[in-house]
Amino acid sequence: MSSSVAPRRVLTGSRGLRAVDGQGHRRLDDPDDRVRLEIEESVQRSRLRVVPLSSRRD
Repeated sequence: MSSSVAPRRVLTGSRGLRAVDGQGHRRLDDPDDRVRLEIEESVQRSRLRVVPLSSRRD
């Protein structure tokens, strides 16, 4: 990894991936979900590398 690339770690557990809204829709599928927006912004920024991490504790 180049020293000019700043990593952004995205940590989520299985509960975060399965979280749903009041209508039962998965939150990460909602284009206005703040967690989704933060992840999308990180992916779109050319100088950030996104490192997905998964927690097995949930």
